[in-house]
Amino acid sequence: SKVLLAGDATVEIWERLNDEADANALCWNVLLAPHHCSRHSMGRGENEEFEWSENAIAALNNPTGTSPHVVCSARKFREGQTPPNPEARNKYYEFLAKGRTIDAGVTSRLLLTAGKGNSEAADVVFRFKASGLTRSIAGTGAAAAGEDPASAGGGGYGWRRF
Repeated sequence: SKVLLAGDATVEIWERLNDEADANALCWNVLLAPHHCSRHSMGRGENEEFEWSENAIAALNNPTGTSPHVVCSARKFREGQTPPNPEARNKYYEFLAKGRTIDAGVTSRLLLTAGKGNSEAADVVFRFKASGLTRSIAGTGAAAAGEDPASAGGGGYGWRRF
């Protein structure tokens, strides 16, 4: 299993990675979306002048496995207030759908660590095992039976060894 931590990489970085990196290096089972799910990691401009970068999108659009996930360190999506950006969210849905219909199974794999609506922030915990990837939301009781849904930092970035 692979995790791609995109940080605050700009569109220029993703374009360069698309041109220079080995294709396998950009594959991911889990993508931490760049810059809190801003569209500016995948294009340039403002408002109606915005243009998506095909090369930046190609660098990021490399999900692998049967159940890839995108994680955004952000709050809920709201029109006119970004990040996170609803247009970027929709691009990530396309990545996760892998050319198929965007349905609830796809949209459930884009996660916000800073809460949705009035919900509290929650850490997303992934376990990488030979049998595949599993996830739980810390503090929700959503962990698999017998597993500790450990908190890694209060709803933002953070990692913990198990």
